Parts: sequence; C-alpha cells; structure tokens
Amino acid sequence: MNNAGSVSYVAEEGDNAETFAKQFGLNEKVAKQIVPDNIKPGESVSGEKVKAFTGSEVLKLDLNSKYADDNHFIYQLSFGFDYTKTHNLTEKTIDGNSVQGFYTTQFFKNVFDQSYSMKSINYKLGNTFVRFDIPLYNVNYSNFFHPKYRPYFLETNLNLIDDTHKGN
Repeated sequence: MNNAGSVSYVAEEGDNAETFAKQFGLNEKVAKQIVPDNIKPGESVSGEKVKAFTGSEVLKLDLNSKYADDNHFIYQLSFGFDYTKTHNLTEKTIDGNSVQGFYTTQFFKNVFDQSYSMKSINYKLGNTFVRFDIPLYNVNYSNFFHPKYRPYFLETNLNLIDDTHKGN
C-alpha cells in the first residue's frame, strides 16, 4: 500500500495465479483473471483490479496456506495496521465501543483453524533468537488490533525486511 492508501499486490519470484490463489484462499479461476500469466517479480496487481473480481481490494492471507510463512504473516499484519490507519476504519469492540482498529479475521482467513491462539514468530538476530507471540483470537472472537498501539516489533522487523516486501 502506498502513502495515499492505494493497495497493490507485488509479485515475488515464482509467483503466478496459482500461488496467488493459494496464498489468499481464492478460486483459481478468479486468480487467473487477476494475475497475468507472465507476471514478473516486482510487478504488481492493483487493489482496484482485485476488487473488480472479489468485491474488496483487501485480500486475506490464508493461514492454512504454505505461503503464510512468518514473513508473509508480518507483512499482512503490518498491512492491516496501515490500511486501518490510512482508511480510518472503525470497528465495534467486544464491549460495544467504536474505535479505530481491526480484527484478525478482516485480514486473515482460517484464524480459528489454528491450533494455538497465538502466532509465534522466531527471528535470529546475530547470535540472539527473538520470539514474538501475536494473539490471533480469544475463545470466541478474533483479536482486535488498534493502530495507535501498533506493536514496536513490527516497526523493528519491517526495517529488517528488504524493500521489495514493505507495504505489500
């Protein structure tokens, strides 16, 4: 997503309609209409094109997909924060108040299929291992994230990610 709030999906090495469908839990026919056959790494598909075929410019990362690795999870969570902030989205929290923020189910598929209510992400920084536990859900509802309180680790880890992935 750029600073103006326009959404795009940037192809990585080996990406095609099939990988796009699996990563976001889309029907492969729909994915083929969105992603060109000859897409190259670094090329993008606009959120407008995605919306034309899916009804929303926001695609949810399928947590059951092999493409939902730690880095893609962090990218998607960061996208959730950025999108919510840029588009000033508000949601009702469990206590009924409307506040700016999002639930994990708005940016991820199969949240409740996960065996643990936390997503654990491990990084090796030099000789040190760092582990982050990010809440996905609590008993009957998905976790609520408020962009004002964006976890510091997202800022820190996004600085470690190469520029081709930032803002996707």
